[in-house]
Amino acid sequence: MQYFTEVNGRRYVRSKAVDALDGFEFISTTRSTLKGSRNLSVHDQVKALVGRIKKDFDLGEHTYSRVKQVHGDFVVRADADSNAEDVRVLGEADAIYCTEPGHGLIVMTADCAAVSVYCTHSRVFGIAHSGWRSTALDVSARLVEAMCSEGARTQDMHVSLAPCISGDMYEVGREVADAICASCGTDEAVTEKAGGKYLLSLPEAIRIQLRRAGICESRIEMPRGCTFKDVSDFFSWRRDASRERMITVAARTE
Repeated sequence: MQYFTEVNGRRYVRSKAVDALDGFEFISTTRSTLKGSRNLSVHDQVKALVGRIKKDFDLGEHTYSRVKQVHGDFVVRADADSNAEDVRVLGEADAIYCTEPGHGLIVMTADCAAVSVYCTHSRVFGIAHSGWRSTALDVSARLVEAMCSEGARTQDMHVSLAPCISGDMYEVGREVADAICASCGTDEAVTEKAGGKYLLSLPEAIRIQLRRAGICESRIEMPRGCTFKDVSDFFSWRRDASRERMITVAARTE
């Protein structure tokens, strides 16, 4: 179960499931975490948020990496580097993983899903950015495959999805609905409406894909809250065309 916690006046989303995994962290920011830094560029927003996470959760010695998110399915590997700048950008991709401790992996969202994956056997961990395009391309499964190539095992993986837009708020057209159904092999994540429109549940689509990739359903933690409906807690591109972002950090401390 995910829960809200407040540290130094800033509100975060954490995961009890990940809390129970020794040496791993799941931290997702909210609107309040960015307070005072909303007129910055996207990268400077990320740096400001990472600075607050370092202070609030005692993760100051970590290396932090993100990618330039492009709504695809490319996966990159990050290597911990104590000499790196505060937040490294490792090129264009939508998923990133690491095999070493002392590293934080970052995804930015404002309706899309951030999918954090942890393997307790190999200690490999990763995170994916999954909007509808990346979900149609099965980016979470691509991340799982990359982690398995480094010794991870699906039977030992735990997943937590950060808050994203909920299925009752995400209206899409026929082309998007068809792409998601084809990727999932089922229409369970899509509900047809009148007028040729559909409602898409990103969390459900991702859960279906993760199950197909071999991850036990009981180890897939669904998001708490909806970025579109929960105005006081989250930014939303669909609701506000917001340029502000939340970030989710998946980290390994040991």
